[in-house]
Amino acid sequence: GYGVPFAFGVSWPTPVVVMVALGMVSAAYTAETLRAGLQAVPRGQMEAARSLGRPTWRAMVTIVIPQAFRIVLPPL
Repeated sequence: GYGVPFAFGVSWPTPVVVMVALGMVSAAYTAETLRAGLQAVPRGQMEAARSLGRPTWRAMVTIVIPQAFRIVLPPL
């Protein structure tokens, strides 16, 4: 909470600084959990979708993300 004002050179009220600091830490943990979940889906799933002719974005939305959601849900 005290590092945010020093890092960005601002002087906010203490409750705001604490909320921003907690939000940044929470966002970092959530981003890392989501990244790990997406990487846990086997690469062959995307390759199979691409070999069927699906665009990359559509394969992510319909195949990879639902599988990653099952992996990510318990840690979140």
